[in-house]
Amino acid sequence: MELGGSRRITQPPDLDGPKAIAFDANGNLWMSLTRTPVQDTVLPAIFEYTVAQLDSAAPTPHMTIADTSLTLVGGLAFDSTGDLWVASVDNCAIVEYRAGQFTSPSLELTRQCQSPVIGPQTIAFDARGNLWVGDLSTGTLYEYPRAVLAATGTVTTPPAMTITLPSHVLPAGIAFDAAGDLWVTSNDSTVFDYTPAQLAAGGSPKATTILAIRGTHLVSLAFDTSGNLWLANFGTSPATSTVAELSAAQLGGSGVVTPVTVIPNGLNAVNQPTGLAFRRPR
Repeated sequence: MELGGSRRITQPPDLDGPKAIAFDANGNLWMSLTRTPVQDTVLPAIFEYTVAQLDSAAPTPHMTIADTSLTLVGGLAFDSTGDLWVASVDNCAIVEYRAGQFTSPSLELTRQCQSPVIGPQTIAFDARGNLWVGDLSTGTLYEYPRAVLAATGTVTTPPAMTITLPSHVLPAGIAFDAAGDLWVTSNDSTVFDYTPAQLAAGGSPKATTILAIRGTHLVSLAFDTSGNLWLANFGTSPATSTVAELSAAQLGGSGVVTPVTVIPNGLNAVNQPTGLAFRRPR
């Protein structure tokens, strides 16, 4: 749904809720969902809604990607050329769909499926076009250089850089700010910031900034055009779920912070959000 507005997209009844959302360069909305298992078979789906559909009531998907090679779809991200990248969590894969070929997912398919990548949950591109992956199952971040991403078929090149997070940190969501810092939600109430220098060095760096919002279960994050950080709080139940905003000024601090904005659960509000994305102004 659109925060601050009245637009709401209702998913088909056989789907198990959105896992991630992303806007392409044209303002079309893409979302990943997972179908309810039928005879122990899980068939994920990725839906596209056009700009025009987002302005209409009760739209149906303009395009659907249902690729049986995917098992559990996680994060979505578009690169600078308009290619769609998808995290296949249980299949240990990062899948690429070339721009304009979304209806033929078996063509021009790039997959990352080798040790140590197991269970990629969230993905994001840095300003240089390198792809970063957050592995929820192992508490690590991986970088794949832009040059490696130009390949097709099955890519066996190992990650160029690995960041090992603290033992209690599981990267549920990652996002870059305008300065190139990588921010990580830890699947609990904390948010971590890693600078470009730390990302370039690899290893097990201590986060430059550690912020905490009491009573939250943070699963996704996104920056607005003013540099404010928005966080999806899945909560312990629908009643406790929210979307919270931290101002750009707050991001320079540390410790427990109080969001400047909290959008609560309720009518025309949030209900255990799992993904956040900002649509470019038109």
